[in-house]
Amino acid sequence: MIDRDEQRGSAIRNTPHPTVPRSIGEKEFPIPRYDASVTPVWRRQGSFGYVEGGIGVYLLSATINNETNRLPSALQFGSHLGAGLSFEKASVGLALQHISNAGIKQPNGGINFYLLSVQMPL
Repeated sequence: MIDRDEQRGSAIRNTPHPTVPRSIGEKEFPIPRYDASVTPVWRRQGSFGYVEGGIGVYLLSATINNETNRLPSALQFGSHLGAGLSFEKASVGLALQHISNAGIKQPNGGINFYLLSVQMPL
């Protein structure tokens, strides 16, 4: 059985940016960045577990350009691939999520996220 689910999200991240620090007194703070995203996720449920995948869109409040991450455009695309085990009233899964701008603007470094999920009814 194939189910379609939709992941909608938003986040506030403190990503260091070497060229634009905020200072309060003598201490520097990273600039908070915000994002909003929508990712349709398709899941194939089996008797013991599931596999899932999806592609979505992210909108960032600011670009990221530091020593480890480069996302030079506010428009980003995300891909999601995961698998998990299903139990009687819960499931546990592991997923990989990759965000990049699909080559719209260079350098297109992208960021990978590893997600661990536990789902159970409340």
